[in-house]
Amino acid sequence: MDIGMDGHIAKPIDTKHLFEMLVKWIKPREEFTSIPTSISNEMDDEEIPSFPEINIQKGLELIGGNKALYRKLLKQFHELCLNSMQEIETALEKGDIKTIGRIMHSIKGAAGSIGATNIESASEKIESQILENNAGKNDIDLEKFNECIDKVISSLSQLNPLSSKSSKKEEPVADHKTLLSSLEDLEPLLKTRKPKKCEQALEKVLSLSWPSNLRREIEELEKSVNKYKFKQAMTILESLLNKL
Repeated sequence: MDIGMDGHIAKPIDTKHLFEMLVKWIKPREEFTSIPTSISNEMDDEEIPSFPEINIQKGLELIGGNKALYRKLLKQFHELCLNSMQEIETALEKGDIKTIGRIMHSIKGAAGSIGATNIESASEKIESQILENNAGKNDIDLEKFNECIDKVISSLSQLNPLSSKSSKKEEPVADHKTLLSSLEDLEPLLKTRKPKKCEQALEKVLSLSWPSNLRREIEELEKSVNKYKFKQAMTILESLLNKL
């Protein structure tokens, strides 16, 4: 404010508050007294199911009740979480605390925008710990964060058909031996590049419930096999085997 700003709106942005600030500081060409309270869209009558760790009412209020936009934000958040879990694991292995702080900052903002307050708080706590205390990888407590993220990834998978096929949200994560066996059955078939047999073995892989930090790679494995990119699929499979 001291450098010349007229006002400030903190994240997550509440659209009603945004309009109020615009009306306050922008002089309209014509008489304008009402403030929009919602944004019309063709999906207003379609109910959004409840999801653990997400306050849907709060999330909708932040974007003026636009259900179509909210669904899009939920899908984007699901993708962000899947990608972030893998990035966090890689960063921890490298001791790259700066990257973990960046990831937490991104998740904090996105979580706040959809009403996922527990994830917002958990990621903010870790981000602050990194920024203020110069924490090492052994000092970061990810237990609460992982607990919240796992619930969200599992429940939001129904919004992304590809993810729901490969992450069986209704079932607990399969045991290590079963997961390992499914990949080992697929491995020789990828080497011989036999499409039909690869697809059959892949179905077994996709029928299992995988840990959240591996689901993104399982999806990429599926895409590669379906596009007959067996060399790329083999690289992904080797990465998965190393992580099990």
